[in-house]
Amino acid sequence: MKTKMEDTKTELKRYREFFSKELHGNILPYWMKYGVEKNGHGFYGAVDLNNEPVLTANKTSVLNARILWTFSAAAMLDGNKEYAAMADRAYRVVIEDFEDKKYGGYYMELSSSDKLANDIKHTYAQAFVLYSLCKYYEFRKKEETLNRIQDFFRLLEEKTKDPDHIGYRESFPRLADLWRNRVADK
Repeated sequence: MKTKMEDTKTELKRYREFFSKELHGNILPYWMKYGVEKNGHGFYGAVDLNNEPVLTANKTSVLNARILWTFSAAAMLDGNKEYAAMADRAYRVVIEDFEDKKYGGYYMELSSSDKLANDIKHTYAQAFVLYSLCKYYEFRKKEETLNRIQDFFRLLEEKTKDPDHIGYRESFPRLADLWRNRVADK
């Protein structure tokens, strides 16, 4: 006779198999098939209900950071080369397209043609980028990535932490003195 613990373990194994099949059979293949730009180096900002890219949709740092985190984590699971290539692609997009090389931080939004569309630095978006860079570092362990993470973390702590209250400020415009001074200090 099975114990309650054995029944629970059996049930959890079934859930694991179900979710693993969903992840590797549907979710990740969907993003690889429909999310990757055919005539670009990044990812579409949106896909419609017919799985067609919305070519005019803006691209966000949050979506791209989530792609980076997801495929970095997936590649770590079993060494899948396609997942690794997606993680590498997403890393390049985040640091090459979304990083504000002049004032630091990461842009909230780019146009579909990769032009700056929204220069507000939402702390929420910055946190997603930091989170995804950490996962990518866990996957690739490149010193350049670690240095980028450390510099970015210091920037966020210095410029977004509320000195008068517990927590962080919600956002900053790109040209805010808080961001401009950080780059000038280097």
